[in-house]
This record gives sequence, C-alpha cells and structure tokens, in this order.
Amino acid sequence: MELRNTAFHLLRQLFQQHTARWQHELPELTKPQYAVMRVIAEHPGIEQVDLTEAAVSTKATLAEMLSRMENRGLVKRENDPLDKRRRFVYLTVQGQTLLAAAIPLGDRVDDEFLGD
Repeated sequence: MELRNTAFHLLRQLFQQHTARWQHELPELTKPQYAVMRVIAEHPGIEQVDLTEAAVSTKATLAEMLSRMENRGLVKRENDPLDKRRRFVYLTVQGQTLLAAAIPLGDRVDDEFLGD
C-alpha cells in the first residue's frame, strides 16, 4: 500500500491545502481565532470557559489566544463582579468589523474545499 493513497494521508494533504489557502485569504486571523470570534458574535458576553470547545483547545491555550486578541483590540473580557474567576468575552467594534469582512472570505475558502 502506498502512503499517498491512504485516507489519513489524503485528509492531511487536504487539511494542509485548506490551511495554506486560509492563510493566503485571511492572514490576519488563524482558523481558531476565526471560530472563536464567530461564537462570540453569536453569543456576546459568552463565558470564557464556554469558548474552549469552539477553539478546540485547552483553557490555558484559549486564555493565551484571547490575550493576544485583546491586545490587538479584537475582543474585550470583563470579570464577573461577584466571582472574579468568571470572565465574559465580547467582540470590540474593531473585532466586529474584521469578522464581518472575514466571514465571506472564510466561507469561500470552506466552499472551495467542502462544496456548497
């Protein structure tokens, strides 16, 4: 059996091609950042811990990603005044603007690989 014909190898190639196309079309956002921003847009004020599934990451990795996004002015996090362990996440106006421009590009990249 040749490696290039295995399902895993073909899926890996497809994923690499999708990632390369994504980086070309949307260099300012990674796929996990985009996914997180989409969820925040749908659920403004979502609790940070609830974003781990969308980010497909650990709490620590998500916290680092959100810190970078916050430093770029894309999201803001607010602590619960009654429980400092809880943080709620919102898109900033800059984040909303970037996401609005990114959605058609992200959809187009996905459609190229997955079809309508």
